[in-house]
Amino acid sequence: MHLRRRFILGLLISSGVLRCCAQDAPPPSTPGASTWRIAGRVLHAATNQPLSGVEVSVASTAERDKGFQTVRGPDGRFAFAQARGFSPQAYQQHGMFSTAVAVGPQLKSDNLTFRLVPDGSISGSVVDEENEPVRNGQAFLLLRGEGNYRPRWQGQAVLDEQGHFHFAHLAPGEYVLAISAQPWYAQDSQAPAKLQSASPEGVLPSDMNSNPPSESASSALLDVAYPLTYYPSVTEAGNAAPIRVTPGERVVADMTLRAVPALHLTIRHASSDSARPVSVTLMQRISERFDSFPISVQARSQPLGSGVVSVSGFAPGRFWLSLRTASKAEEREVDLQADTEIEVSESGSGSVTVEGVVQVSDGSTLPPGGYIRFVNRKSGEHFGSPISSQGTFQAEQMLAEPKAFEVSVFNVGGFRVREITAGGATLSGHSLQLPHNGTVSLKVVLAKGMAKIDGTVLLHDEPLSEAMVVLVPENPQDNTDLFPRDQSDSDGTFTLSEIAPGHYTVIAIQNGWDVDWQDPAVLKSYLENGKRIEITAPQTYTLSVHAQATTAAAAHPSQP
Repeated sequence: MHLRRRFILGLLISSGVLRCCAQDAPPPSTPGASTWRIAGRVLHAATNQPLSGVEVSVASTAERDKGFQTVRGPDGRFAFAQARGFSPQAYQQHGMFSTAVAVGPQLKSDNLTFRLVPDGSISGSVVDEENEPVRNGQAFLLLRGEGNYRPRWQGQAVLDEQGHFHFAHLAPGEYVLAISAQPWYAQDSQAPAKLQSASPEGVLPSDMNSNPPSESASSALLDVAYPLTYYPSVTEAGNAAPIRVTPGERVVADMTLRAVPALHLTIRHASSDSARPVSVTLMQRISERFDSFPISVQARSQPLGSGVVSVSGFAPGRFWLSLRTASKAEEREVDLQADTEIEVSESGSGSVTVEGVVQVSDGSTLPPGGYIRFVNRKSGEHFGSPISSQGTFQAEQMLAEPKAFEVSVFNVGGFRVREITAGGATLSGHSLQLPHNGTVSLKVVLAKGMAKIDGTVLLHDEPLSEAMVVLVPENPQDNTDLFPRDQSDSDGTFTLSEIAPGHYTVIAIQNGWDVDWQDPAVLKSYLENGKRIEITAPQTYTLSVHAQATTAAAAHPSQP
């Protein structure tokens, strides 16, 4: 019987020394029965030149207490005989995934090439029309990539006192940069005359009356705001220019913000109880295609009495408006291009209660500390509840309109959601369509001893490494939490674990790491040539799947 062992190789930088590590499967049952070899070179990914002074270490995951083996060779070369190892997962790394190296008879593992991709960065300064620094704003960075997928969030940075920002440790790719800030000198003008009907007597408090004309004109000049601005200093997302970062490149992206007259939003019937506080939030999406992470707009709100709230200090644009009190919620998308009044409907909001029980399919005891969560993928809104020792839960949320929430259970060990049934709401897969008020009953069944798939990716009937493997469930748009992934190893093998019963399609995509693998529209072109499988029992299934090339649609990304 031929024995194979598996290693995951990677690169680390520690105290200026490059380290390469490896991870293996459990050792063969007969110690010393075989001796294998792992060898290769470490190259600079951009220049393909060998990296000198490289220190490479390996340690067995089964025997980590025995420490590391370390070698150092000229021109980045390294070699281990009868190698065992641990890795930070960086060999052919893609996010959290990397390629494991299989060693054994008929397997080549002694001519490996590590390509270390140097980090890039984006930095710059933000100034106003007078070339003065814009302070205390926010810089937001998204990765566009090369596939037909939504931009990915990379992070945000605060503008310092000189208007500087810096994003470090960036992978090669195309990025979208946006700046949100407020002029330091901005002041609200007096409430417009149309608000004078807000009080029952038809007159606003004395301190809200208009100033003399000269003061009003001066105040209007300071009643300005910066619109959300994209590189290179444009205010329309469609006109944003991608910032291309090559390996090791330090990109400078300076920007100028230009103030525009600020708008005023008047919200009537915001609250009928003056003793209850009103929370008003304006959110704005950086990209229409990046709808899962809106950012907060730096607007100012103040109550004017009699249920009227004024919001000011924001530039024209499309926003997500959220208004909440202790008894009411109102949410809507609004396109604000001028001063606007909005009536809040008394019946337009309500409270929905989701209650129920979480059980284990075999009747065993549920681990303590569980939590059930409900997430709306479009808006990012979420709520949840701890799960009691008896498996019960109750969660309440204020909703302005019916909305879909994805159901997930956390902190329950190796258990996964196997089945969900609902009363009082529509259920599709793991997506629950909640009404805006009332009570919804839910039963969630968990299972342990889930199924596993061991497979091989083939290209022209030969094993293919570094392919992205995705397990796609039926109705993928309603089951985005059921998308296990893996990366094929050097012998083409992969493993997908903790799979619940159901019908699935396994797809493998060569060079597919920029594909939006959770977008049903993107996956549609791959599903036809995938491998269909039905999971019926907690056992190991084996299969082979042919790799597919990245589709033409994924090769031409849309603008943000």
